[in-house]
Amino acid sequence: ATPQSARPWATAAATALCERLRSNGAGSFTATKEQCAALEASLGLSLPQWLSELLQTYSLCGAELFWQAYPPEVDFDGRSYVTLADPGRMAVESVELTPGREILPLGFVCIAADDDGIGDPYFIPIDQGDPPVYQVRHDTDEEEHQIGSHQARLVAKHLSDFLNMLMPTASTGGETTS
Repeated sequence: ATPQSARPWATAAATALCERLRSNGAGSFTATKEQCAALEASLGLSLPQWLSELLQTYSLCGAELFWQAYPPEVDFDGRSYVTLADPGRMAVESVELTPGREILPLGFVCIAADDDGIGDPYFIPIDQGDPPVYQVRHDTDEEEHQIGSHQARLVAKHLSDFLNMLMPTASTGGETTS
């Protein structure tokens, strides 16, 4: 593979997540070349080739997923729910909404929406290979990381780790309690 193409870390993590999505009957889709070009125009910068290929090659856009954010408790499963962003959602979250529009100049682009009802989307710095994933807060709680004026929670040291820890919401079996 050329230095610009999808990296093995991206390919392996995306392939494994697509398989989990398929086996759970979860819905998702790939982005088109035109959608990625529109995203680049909205952002005012070029996507790294690996991110463009990830969006166009793997059926991950719109996937509804969860990850184990906290240890489970009696009345809380500890899961955080996300939807992986398609290019349109990436553009809106990164260009039009806070905190995205304030951290886009720092090279951060939204990759997932927060489905916990809090509205703290997930961002990556696109100038790195296998970049860290941050959930960027709207509030000002003390956090370990700060991106611009916004507090951020390091969710995963690498995008590949983030993709590997995501599970389809279909695998939860719906809204049942034990």
